Amino acid sequence: MFPFDKKLKQGNKFYSSLGSLNLGAISMGMTVGWVEPSLVYFLLPKKYHNSTHIRDNLQWTMNLGAGFGALVPLAVIDYFGRKTSFQNAAVINLVAEFLLIGASNKTMFMAAAFLGGCAVGIFFTGMVLYVAEISTPAERGTVGALVSFCAYIGIVFTDLIAIFLNWQILIYAICLATLTFIASMSFWMIESPHFLLMEGKSLETKLTLKSLRGVGSILEIEEEYKSMESFLKLEQDSQRRPSLRSIFWPERVKKSVAIILPILCISQMVGGHAMDDYAEEVVNIVVPHYGKLLLSSLDVLSVGICLYMIDKVGRKPLLMISIIGSGLCCFSLAIFRYFGQDQCRSINNKIEISVGIVIVYYSVYSLGLIPILPILTGELFPSRIKTIAVGLCMAFVYLAAAGMQSLYWFFYVRSGTCLAFAAFAMSGSLGCPLAVTSMPETKGKSLYEIQENYRTSTKDHKKW
Repeated sequence: MFPFDKKLKQGNKFYSSLGSLNLGAISMGMTVGWVEPSLVYFLLPKKYHNSTHIRDNLQWTMNLGAGFGALVPLAVIDYFGRKTSFQNAAVINLVAEFLLIGASNKTMFMAAAFLGGCAVGIFFTGMVLYVAEISTPAERGTVGALVSFCAYIGIVFTDLIAIFLNWQILIYAICLATLTFIASMSFWMIESPHFLLMEGKSLETKLTLKSLRGVGSILEIEEEYKSMESFLKLEQDSQRRPSLRSIFWPERVKKSVAIILPILCISQMVGGHAMDDYAEEVVNIVVPHYGKLLLSSLDVLSVGICLYMIDKVGRKPLLMISIIGSGLCCFSLAIFRYFGQDQCRSINNKIEISVGIVIVYYSVYSLGLIPILPILTGELFPSRIKTIAVGLCMAFVYLAAAGMQSLYWFFYVRSGTCLAFAAFAMSGSLGCPLAVTSMPETKGKSLYEIQENYRTSTKDHKKW
C-alpha cells in the first residue's frame, strides 16, 4: 500500500478544472432538459396534434443518441485525452442547438435530439473517468456528486427559462452555456494525470499532480504518484500476452461487471420513465405549469443531500436507501392505482396521495441511484479496461432507459399504469441484495487500494 495523505489540500488548478467541468455539466443538463418545456408547452402544440407522442419520441431518440455517444470515447479518449473528449461533446452539442434554432420540421427536431444525446453520452462518460482521476480518495464521492448536482441545476435553469421566457431564448441560453464551457476548458481545465502517465509522460504527470494538489514540491505528491503508477501497472505486469477475451473480460473485472451492470439496469427498471410520465400528470393538477420545475427541484435537493453525505456515510447506505425506497414507491403506487381504479370517485384525497408518493420517489431515487452509480463505475474497474468498461456501462444505462420507456408504453397500452409500476417494483427490488452482498464500499480508498482488495479477496488471484 502507499499511505499518502488522502486528505491533501487541493490547489487552485483543481478547483478551476472542477469549475470548468461543472459548467459543462450545467450545459449538458440544459440539453437534457430542453425536450419537454420548449417543445411540449411552447412549440409542438402549435404544429402537431399529438405533442405527447412527439415528446416521447424525442426523449427516446435522445436516450438512443446518448447510448451511442457513450461509446465514442472508447475510440478516442485514451488517445487524445479527456479534455479533447469534452471539447468534442461541446461542439456536437452546439451543432444540435444550431439545428434547433433553424428547425422547421419534426425530422430536424429528431436529429437535434439525437446529436444532443450524443453530446451528453460523450460528456458523462468522460466525466466518470476524469472525476475518478483528478480527485483524492477522501473527496472523490463529493466531487462526483457535485457534477451530478450541477447537471440538475442545468435542468432547473431550462425549466425556469421555458416557463418565464420562451423556447427561443432557451436554445440561445444553451448555446451560451456551451460556449462558456468551451472557453473555460482553454483557460481552467487541466488534463488528467492518469492520461499523461498512460502516455509515458512521468515528469508532466508529477507537475500536473503538483498543480492539482497545490503543493510546493514534487516530493509532496510522490506517494500519490507511486499509487497511481502501481494502479496503472497492476495488470500490465501480470498479463504480458493478453488474449482478446482477457482484454474485454479479464478475471479481475468479472466481479465489477457482475455488480455494476445489473444495478445500472435495475436503476432504469424501478420505473424512471413511468414515474416521470405519471408524476407530471398528477403534479400539474396541483401546480399547473410548474410541475416539471417542482420535480426538477426535488432532484436538485436530493442530489444536494447526497453531495453532503456521500463521503461521510459511504456509497452503499445511500444506494440501498435509493433502491429500496424507489421500489417501495412503485409498489405503493401500483397498489393505490389497482384499488383506486374503480373506487377513485370515493377517494377524496386521491391526488394528494399520488403526489405524496411521487415526492418520496423523486427524493430517494435522486439521493443514491443518480449520483452514486457513475461514481462507482469510475472506481471499480481496473486500469487497462477502465475506459471500455465505463463506456459500455454508460451506454448500457442510456439504452436501458430507452428500453424501459418502450416497455412502459407497452404495459400502459395493454393494462394501464398499475401493471407497469408493479413490474418495475418487482424488478427494482433485485438491486437490494446485489448492493448488500456484492458491492464493495469504496469510500476513502485509492483506485489502487480498490483493485488490491479485489486481488487479495479472490481465491484464484495467481491467474492475474
